[in-house]
Amino acid sequence: MTLNTETLDAAIGRRVATARNAVGYNAIQVAARLNLSEVDYRARETGHERFRSRELSILAKLFSIEVRSLFEDEGAGAAREFALADWIEASRHREGLAALLQSEKDAAPDPLRVKAA
Repeated sequence: MTLNTETLDAAIGRRVATARNAVGYNAIQVAARLNLSEVDYRARETGHERFRSRELSILAKLFSIEVRSLFEDEGAGAAREFALADWIEASRHREGLAALLQSEKDAAPDPLRVKAA
């Protein structure tokens, strides 16, 4: 069972706020990194507006977390992937699951290179 997108938007916003606080950034600093006003950024953190997939990718890098961690409470493994895919499908600015996760794939060490080294 997947959360509706409004509930998921609010949950993602809470997790972004938690991650932001954990690294010691304030909302104004993060809003600037996303080229958003503080009001627009706060609307996303509170779930009134949806974070765009590009923004989630930037935030993950800024907070040194994986994008998937923002969806972690939606279940483990495949269930979490479906929550992520559902959220992206419902997004007003669809960029696709592959585009969102590409930065994580690029950042992950290549297991073949690790073994060869």
